[in-house]
Formats: sequence, C-alpha cells, structure tokens
Amino acid sequence: MEKSKKIKSDLVSVSCGFFEIKEEDFFSKKKPKNIVKARRFISAYLKGKGKLNDSQIGKEINRHRTTIIHNNKKHKNFIRLYLDYKEDYQDFKSFIEKNCVIQ
Repeated sequence: MEKSKKIKSDLVSVSCGFFEIKEEDFFSKKKPKNIVKARRFISAYLKGKGKLNDSQIGKEINRHRTTIIHNNKKHKNFIRLYLDYKEDYQDFKSFIEKNCVIQ
C-alpha cells in the first residue's frame, strides 16, 4: 500500500472514530463544526510531522492547499487563544499516537 493510501485509511479512519463522524462526511463538502475541526486537526497534525507539504495534505483530505494553509493559520491562533481547543488538540494527538501508525 502506498504512503498516501495508508495515511487516508489509518489516520482518517482513527480520526473519524475520535470525532464520531463518518468518513464519507469527512471527505464531503459538509462544514459542520465537528467535521471542520477534524479536518483542521488532521492537517495540523500532518503539518507538524513535517512529512507532507500543504498540497500533499490537501490531496489526502480532499481539500485545496489554500484551505490547508488557512486551517493551519486558524489552528495556530486557536491554540494560542483557546485553552479548551488546545486541550482538545492534545487529546487528539495522544489518541492518534496510541491508535495509528504513521511513518
């Protein structure tokens, strides 16, 4: 299995479990807060790992690279401004690292 397919199948699947959303909703054009937050957390997580650029992350989660750039800017601001958001992201990272293998 190639790298991108592994990321999609593992990371997205585990993340959808964390956020209690369906994978089809994750990849859809829907924009409820919990789905947007899931996409934002995944893009921030992958960006933080430094293995993929914005275009590659966008392809993985079915979004344009400019959306990834926007999400990462928002993520940095939210981490700085909102303690509950920061705690949610830390919980997400811990959950991913326990339940998902990304190389």
